[in-house]
Amino acid sequence: MVFKKIKSLFKETVSGVPHPAIDRKLEEALYEFVVAEIESGTRRPGLWGKALANAQGDETKAKGLYIQYRVESLEDDQKIMANNSATAKQKISPAKHKKEGKDIYWQASGGSKAKKTK
Repeated sequence: MVFKKIKSLFKETVSGVPHPAIDRKLEEALYEFVVAEIESGTRRPGLWGKALANAQGDETKAKGLYIQYRVESLEDDQKIMANNSATAKQKISPAKHKKEGKDIYWQASGGSKAKKTK
């Protein structure tokens, strides 16, 4: 449910630029997701270790830091996915060129694949 909420917020942009109110709602949804993760017993060991170390072993402080780090991690995941999606769209859109009786389709890898035309 939270992921559906998050996904719908990403789609609501003004001229492709996220609106500040949408950013705040997205952040709230991410915190909600992280709290639900914690309540279900799910915890990322690396982030928990970082939080515990930065809290000098104080588990109460570490919990607060963990929530902050996990939200940042989810935001990073979203940015990486958005970047990968934009890059893939640029590279995958088939540019068809005719050259010497062949159709050339540019691939996501940056290479080309030639196919003879009939």
